[in-house]
Amino acid sequence: MAQAIGGQAVLEGVMMRGPRNWAVAVRKPDGEIAQLGRSIEPLAARHWALRLPVVRGVVALGESLSIGFRALSVSANYAAAEEAEGDGEPAEISRWALIFSFAIAIGFALMLFKVGPRCWRTCCRSRAAAGS
Repeated sequence: MAQAIGGQAVLEGVMMRGPRNWAVAVRKPDGEIAQLGRSIEPLAARHWALRLPVVRGVVALGESLSIGFRALSVSANYAAAEEAEGDGEPAEISRWALIFSFAIAIGFALMLFKVGPRCWRTCCRSRAAAGS
C-alpha cells in the first residue's frame, strides 16, 4: 500500500511530509543544501474523539498549517541569513514576527473573501435602488 506523502514549496527549497515525519531542504547562500527532518506524533493518534469525521479534517488542517509554518520559518531564517551576510550579525525571524505575519495574512484573506463581496453587493444594491 502506498503511503500518503505531500509537500509544499518554501523559500529556496521544499518541504515534504509523510504520515509520521516531515523534512525541509533549503539552498543556503553558498549553494549547499541544508536539510532538517522532524518526526510527527499525529493528534488523531492520541485520542479517539479526534478521529471523528469532521473533527479529523479540522485537526489535519491545523497540523498541516503548523508544520507548514515551521518549514517556512526554517527557510525564512536561511533567507534572512543570506540578506544579513554583509552585516556580520546573524539574522533570525522571531516567533512574534511569524505570528504577526500570519495574523495579517488571515486578516487580509477574510477581508478579501468575506467582507469584500458583502461590500460589493451592498454597493451594487444601493446603485440599483438609486437608478430605479
